[in-house]
This record gives sequence, structure tokens and C-alpha cells, in this order.
Amino acid sequence: TINGSGVIVKDLEIYYSGWTSRITEQSGSSPTDIPYKPFMCNAPNSKIINCVIHDLSISSFAGEGSEISGCVIYNIGWKGSDRGHGHGLYPQNETSTKIIKDNILFNNFGFGLHAYSGSLSGFISNMQVVGNTIFCSGSLSDAMYPNILFGGASVADAIALNENMTYSGVGNT
Repeated sequence: TINGSGVIVKDLEIYYSGWTSRITEQSGSSPTDIPYKPFMCNAPNSKIINCVIHDLSISSFAGEGSEISGCVIYNIGWKGSDRGHGHGLYPQNETSTKIIKDNILFNNFGFGLHAYSGSLSGFISNMQVVGNTIFCSGSLSDAMYPNILFGGASVADAIALNENMTYSGVGNT
């Protein structure tokens, strides 16, 4: 978990290697029988640059006005009895511009890029999503999820999606 402000994380591999199972019979977002190992950037005005982020529970990028660029993100989440949980990247933002640029997201249990607010207290505004490659979302949960989603209880506002590439594939290969 990255807190504070103006933090720069560059050229790191971030992962959890202790998985024994990523399947649970429990539904919901908080199963008690598998480890909770998140990557969370809550630090405003921070940068995550050229990192490899994989094999974690979630990948949350909520730091206001932050940037994530040049990262490779895969194998995020777990399979519950209700659905696949864990998205390649789960960003939120309100006022300062958030940049999500030149990343590769693939083979996660849920969505690829899931900019979603489940309540009016979460914000999905002022984001520039540029040059990302996102593919095979949901493949680890034997499902196909959208590669990119913006929406929820809050209105998505001032979103720029430019020059991104997606691929869903056929079946669950």
C-alpha cells in the first residue's frame, strides 16, 4: 500500500508468491479462506512507472491526480462462487488529471481496466487513458469480462480514451 503524496515507484516487480489456491466457494469481495494481498496506491500526485505487478488480490489506483505508465499487470484476483474478482486496474479520481498510459493488462480474474464507483462517494472523473493494451480479461475465472469499463453510481466525466488496444479472444484460452 502506497500512502503519502508525490511518491514515485519505478522499475519494481510487485507480487505475492505464497498462493496455494485462488479459488473459493465463498461469494463476495472478502473471502476468508484465501489471502488478501493487494496493490493499492492511495497517494495523490504519485507515479508508478515501468513496474511489473502480478499475482495479487487487487490492483487499486485511487491516488488523486496520479500516473501509472509502462507497467505490465497480470494474474490479479481470485475465482469466487459468484464470479471472478480482481481487476487488472481499478482506478478512481475526482479533480486532478489521472494518467493511465502505455500499460499492458492481461489474464486477470475480473475486468481489465475497471473504473467504477459503487456509491456516490467514489469518483471516476478526469482520466486520460492512452496507449494501453488490455486483453483476455476474466480468462483466469473461465469467463470473459470487458477489457474496459467506466461507470457506476457516479457519472464518468472528462474521460479521454485514446489509442488503446483490446482483444477478448475466443473461448477461455
